[in-house]
Order: sequence, then structure tokens, then C-alpha cells
Amino acid sequence: MKINKKLLAILSLILVGASISACSSGEDQSQQTQGSQEEANQDRISFTTETINKEEFSGKDLQNYDLTLINIMATWCQPCVEEMPELEKVYNEYKDKKVNVVGYVIDTKKKGNIKEDALNSALDLQNKLNLTYPMLIPDDDNLNGIAKSIQAVPTTIFVDKEGRIVGEPISGSNSSDGWKVTIDQRLKMINE
Repeated sequence: MKINKKLLAILSLILVGASISACSSGEDQSQQTQGSQEEANQDRISFTTETINKEEFSGKDLQNYDLTLINIMATWCQPCVEEMPELEKVYNEYKDKKVNVVGYVIDTKKKGNIKEDALNSALDLQNKLNLTYPMLIPDDDNLNGIAKSIQAVPTTIFVDKEGRIVGEPISGSNSSDGWKVTIDQRLKMINE
């Protein structure tokens, strides 16, 4: 009977682990502290980078929207890739309602250098999935350190037009309907 309980516990842990819809970032997070995350959250997001299509993009581009969903993802992460069409649906439905969607493709740059293989993968995904929302190459500061401190991808943050983070980051992928509920909640937070 003891063996069956242990086996059941192990199988339960395996199932829970398999059901989580996020990928480990694969990087050592031991040097990150909760304090650094809180400090990053207090600052407004300020950045200048470019899209995977070589177009300039900065924090000023967020000022045109009441709320921007920033999905931090990687091209090697299956839940990230599966979520991309869902984000496209949200982008198309909300872009005229002052809500933006932006992808932040963390594996396209490492230690200041563009990773061509990951960039090409991102471009291939953009074309294959007919994505029209902006997909960004990481800036040198990783969104004021926020992207560097995440534990898994996808992780999504919401930012208001002033660059302030709205609510807590969300780890894991979601459906378009799930994101719509979250967007409505975050819009209420802005208007309170």
C-alpha cells in the first residue's frame, strides 16, 4: 500500500508539471531577487528597440494606447507559439479600442548580440501564422530588468500609456477569451 501512495504522489506531480502551460526560460535566475523585481515595477517602462522587421519601436509607441499587453516569449517555447494566434485575435479585436498587443521575443538577442537563428524563427512564425502585432527584439535593459527576472515564458505584463505596469505579471499561455477577461480587469484597474 505504501508503494501505491508513493507512485500516486509521483504521478500526480508529473501530471501537474505537464499541465502547466509555460516553458522554463532556461537561464539561471539565482541572482535575481524579489527586490529587483519590485524596483523594476516601480519604474516606468522606458525602452528603445526595433521589431523583428527592423522597424524602430520605443516606450513612446505605448502612449497611443490606454493599455498594452506585452507578451514575453521565446521561439523555442511550444506554449508561446501556440498562443500567438490567440494574441493576434486579441490584437485585431482591441487595437481600435486603445488596447495594444506586443510580442517581446527574448531569444532573439543574447548579451547584446542578435541571434540570427532565433530572429529567423520569429520571422518564420510571423509569416506562417499571419501575425500583424509588433514583435520586438529585446532592448539592452530588458524592459527595465523585468524581462530578465521572469522565471518562465510566456509571461505577460500590462502597461498603461504612461509606461506604468498594471497588475501583476501572468505566467503561462491563455486563450483569446481568457485574455479579453484579463484586459477588461486591467482596464478597470487603470480607471479606478
